[in-house]
Amino acid sequence: MRQAGKRKAGIVKKIALILVNLLFPGLGTVFMDTRRKQGIIQLILTGLAFLLAASVIGAILGLVLIMISFVWAFLSGVTWDDPNWG
Repeated sequence: MRQAGKRKAGIVKKIALILVNLLFPGLGTVFMDTRRKQGIIQLILTGLAFLLAASVIGAILGLVLIMISFVWAFLSGVTWDDPNWG
């Protein structure tokens, strides 16, 4: 019965992290125990993308990078398995 409780808590955590990633790409990935470096890279990429999107010159590249960072963050959340699930 404890395994089922751990599994349910893990699924709730995974869903929460995916939602956080959809709001701000990379932030949810930082809280995934095994993917902190990847989350930091996603945060930097997202920040750079928003800066480029705000400028006239880098607007197109910035929008492309924003789309890439959202997709990457979503896939990071979906494919993540918490090692504490048992």
